[in-house]
Amino acid sequence: MNAVARRSIAVVVGSALAVIVGVVAASLRGETVAGIVFFAAIAPISVGALWVLLPGGAPEAPEHPEDTVEHEWMLRASSGAFLDVLIAMGLAVSVASVLDVEQVPLVLFVVLSMADFAIRFWTVQRRAV
Repeated sequence: MNAVARRSIAVVVGSALAVIVGVVAASLRGETVAGIVFFAAIAPISVGALWVLLPGGAPEAPEHPEDTVEHEWMLRASSGAFLDVLIAMGLAVSVASVLDVEQVPLVLFVVLSMADFAIRFWTVQRRAV
């Protein structure tokens, strides 16, 4: 499948899925604005997910992917991010116990870990180039 067909299918089907989600949200909430907001939020996600999931003309994978420089970058970034998240979680649990907070917001740690990994990966990649 060529790139134009793949992109077209992703845009059409992803937009259709976003419209369905928007209509369901509008009907459940009774507001047209809610449908528009849900459509606007879901459309890029569904189009992007379909673009990734549709088969494309990807280049052949290396025989030993663990020997590639990208794999090394990923290992260095993920190990550093893991330690950062462990430290942040330890500090957050300590603060939560001192302040007598019942829950620690785990979503923040997921966002922290993804952002930390992305920044570390980008930094390692830029230093290597």
